[in-house]
Amino acid sequence: MTSRTFKPTPAFRKKEEQLRQSIFLETKEKLQNDMQKLFKDTQYCDVVLVSQSNELPVHSFIVEARFPEFYKFIQDQPDSCKINIPEVPFAELEGWVKTLYSEDNINHMFIKEALRLNEEKNGKQPTGEKVSLSGDLLSLFNESSTGDVEFSVGGKTVKAHKAILAARYDYFGAMFSSSWREASQSSIVIPDVSYEIFLATLKFIYGVTQDILSFPASKVFRFADMYGMQDLVDLIVVDLKITKCHLFHKPCEHCIPQVYECLKLCEGLYQTKNFQLQCIQWISKHFQKTLACRQFPRMSDNFQNDVRQEIHKQISSSTVSLTWLKCNTLITSLKNLNTSWSQTVVKFVEEIRDQCLKITGENFPVVSELSTIAVFIKETNNSSSLLEQFLNEILERLTVINCCYILQGLQKLIDRVQAMDESESHYRNPFDSESLQVVQECLKRCEKFIIGRIGPVSQTKAWKDISSSKQQELKSSAFFVDL
Repeated sequence: MTSRTFKPTPAFRKKEEQLRQSIFLETKEKLQNDMQKLFKDTQYCDVVLVSQSNELPVHSFIVEARFPEFYKFIQDQPDSCKINIPEVPFAELEGWVKTLYSEDNINHMFIKEALRLNEEKNGKQPTGEKVSLSGDLLSLFNESSTGDVEFSVGGKTVKAHKAILAARYDYFGAMFSSSWREASQSSIVIPDVSYEIFLATLKFIYGVTQDILSFPASKVFRFADMYGMQDLVDLIVVDLKITKCHLFHKPCEHCIPQVYECLKLCEGLYQTKNFQLQCIQWISKHFQKTLACRQFPRMSDNFQNDVRQEIHKQISSSTVSLTWLKCNTLITSLKNLNTSWSQTVVKFVEEIRDQCLKITGENFPVVSELSTIAVFIKETNNSSSLLEQFLNEILERLTVINCCYILQGLQKLIDRVQAMDESESHYRNPFDSESLQVVQECLKRCEKFIIGRIGPVSQTKAWKDISSSKQQELKSSAFFVDL
């Protein structure tokens, strides 16, 4: 899962480092929270510490992992299941035991001094080496024989601790309950996953190690999703974002097919919904490039509908003309390919373009603002022919309801161009005389449409927004047409 297909920049590497550090801290925090939950759960406790007539149930394997010297002291007692510790007030004992479950640093001297533990009787004292909750739990998994549940995977067996698995994930808690068949089995069979992947998964559960990332996501995702391991899914997603999606930067020849690959991997997996949405939003944002590939037509109808809806969300009065331009450019390039997959994409993009024209017709006074049209012309490399095509496609959709809005927008645009002063000189280059002539011809065409339907048009709400002089001009022209 960690192979790269491009050379990352220093800025990319910095973002990658921050993201990997963030997910590591999140998984570590979840481990600590889960172990705090285990501290409060007495179901699998096998030792009781007694102080001031109060009993504190604990898990001996936690003591073994975190403080082997204290564990040996417990094992040396006549009754290793019930240990009296009168020297320590109960509240202090409870607070100290809680650190065994959830903190990296443990105050060994607190209990050693209280119980007079010494190196000679109970083994070596801590050497000062850095310890951690995750490291100690991982050592417990690797070395201890205290596991109370056995799994059979790929013809091999591995032992683990019910309490830790149940505290980490609800799925295991349910599995070990009396209502599940697995609860009565001497060895629980785990199908559809290799022994190596299951072992790496257990290491993640105990010590939040990232060994699991050395396996293909396709072989881990469904297993992690089925067992409700959201933090493991999140870890894999972060790795995919970095190595496959390139942190969703600008599309390149490598990341476009890989984002589609990620979506295929996530198909049907509930716990990857947010990642799927990010992929869809990125594809939609850069659709001019991301749809021009074989992968898009191969995606499910539901996925294509999601992309369509996301592109629609991104269309506004200020962006609709540029979205139309992107659609037009993409359609032109795909038609030149003339392949079965490109024809499917063309049909999809034509639907987006039609939606752009519909939105434009409904919001033309805003769409036709000088600043918006000037940006549009600039994006076309000052092509008056593309402006003419855009406006003509709008006029082909003229109706009695929208024609007055389009008339007002065209007239306002012409007036603004003709009244430009020196402060608006940045609009002059894109908006040359040819572009102005295109708009004027479209205005005449719109007026002709209204004149031919003056009766119903004059009854619309938009008609009232037209100046009285313009209304009179159109009515007079309509009168002469009738004659």
